[in-house]
Amino acid sequence: MADDGAGDFVRDVFHALAVNTAITEIVIHLDKIDRLDTATAFSYMLSRNTTATNISLWFSTAFPRQFIREISRGMTLNKVVVDLKFVTEKLCCDPSSLVVFEALRRNRAALNRAVDFVLRRPADRRCAESFELFAGRSCLLARLVEVTGKTEPEVSLDLSAAEHFLQDHYLILTGIIQRTLVCRPAQATQLDELNTDCWRAVVRHLKIGDVRA
Repeated sequence: MADDGAGDFVRDVFHALAVNTAITEIVIHLDKIDRLDTATAFSYMLSRNTTATNISLWFSTAFPRQFIREISRGMTLNKVVVDLKFVTEKLCCDPSSLVVFEALRRNRAALNRAVDFVLRRPADRRCAESFELFAGRSCLLARLVEVTGKTEPEVSLDLSAAEHFLQDHYLILTGIIQRTLVCRPAQATQLDELNTDCWRAVVRHLKIGDVRA
């Protein structure tokens, strides 16, 4: 694609990707960027998209400095991109590049915490939140296969076990209780009387972040 007088097609694509919930890997080829609003649209896509974890950008010309700055703004708000590649004949040096790299480092650290939660099941709120963030994403499955050497079906079982652990220990992970929940006697069914299946059905609609740290 080329950002020239051909209209707003490139920017429309970025805005469509911003709300897309199916595509996990994006590869973009641009001959050049002549308009700032194209970079702004890409930044908007980064800040709003919550599905894509792998993005590659190919440029036929030098990488524009302003594009780096816009990417840094979008990546600051993005929590799930763990692989961002730039392929160009010349990558300009700009302080904003450090912001992009720091955002990638932060997202990869969260992915590693999710892996840690699956493998060790620590009673750690940050690890649990990271697991919630990446659960169901192919990047977590791939990372676990890489780390453990297991097959995808084996890793899928580990992921299910981790999800059940989070549900069963939700009150501890969120800090609501320290060890055991004991309710006062009442006429209605209390939380501590729910069986495992009922409790998991309730917690399935909750997130760790629903409870303030």
